[in-house]
Amino acid sequence: MAAQRELNTSVSSLITISPLMKISLNSNPNMLISSSVNKRCKSLQKKSAELAEEYYAIATEVKRFSTLLGLTDIPQITQIYKRLSDNLTKQGDFILHTGELTHNQLSPWFKYHADETQAYRDAKALVEQSKKKYDEKIKELTGKKIALFKKGDVKLWKCNEEEVDEAKSYKTDFEMAKRFILPKACFFCLLCF
Repeated sequence: MAAQRELNTSVSSLITISPLMKISLNSNPNMLISSSVNKRCKSLQKKSAELAEEYYAIATEVKRFSTLLGLTDIPQITQIYKRLSDNLTKQGDFILHTGELTHNQLSPWFKYHADETQAYRDAKALVEQSKKKYDEKIKELTGKKIALFKKGDVKLWKCNEEEVDEAKSYKTDFEMAKRFILPKACFFCLLCF
């Protein structure tokens, strides 16, 4: 529950930091999130190191206490405190390594993800730009075909010699005639858009 509240707070703070951040969030949210994750991972690594140091300090004190108890000639109690000291040291190691792993693995993943999605976004923009250019060329070609169709002269259509007779039969039907009007331009349009 507390983690969810922290996540909600983090997300809302990303969105409402300032009007400039809102623009950044809308333009490339992955970079903003990536930098936020990186910052928090660094903070987690630092706090993990501090917490591990506390565990190591406690383990050192417990170990020192066990050596003092060693003088009492009660080996079982000395062993208990030695094991407790070892356990605290291992817990410190675990916390330290967890912080390092989180920073070294999670942070680069989000940066990689942000970079990858930018590449996909760029590719999508290129496809949309090409489609728009293609649609403009088709619209321009269709306009030329309509103008030639309205003139009613099949010779101006520049259709193939063997198709002239068939093209004449469609002088009143644009939908059927358009495949005969400027046939080479249609192919050229598709190749050169």
